[in-house]
Amino acid sequence: MEMNDNKSEDFTLNIIANNDFRIHGEIQHCQSGKARYFRSLIEMIILINEKLDELHFSLPTNEFRSWVTEVNSVYSKGGKHYEHK
Repeated sequence: MEMNDNKSEDFTLNIIANNDFRIHGEIQHCQSGKARYFRSLIEMIILINEKLDELHFSLPTNEFRSWVTEVNSVYSKGGKHYEHK
């Protein structure tokens, strides 16, 4: 894939898994070329979410619940729609 073919929400991951099932590695935002190291799965998810927020790329699937604010998520299962708070 050419760098100019990347969308703003594209990332490249270099993941290293240890014998104790922990992961760490490097994540690179393809469009900007900026890279960050992460030490856990949750840290990788936070880095991705921060970049998507910075780019104003918002989807219901990338909104986190918070103790401060409520996030309503709607999903479909078997043709029925469910809402969670």
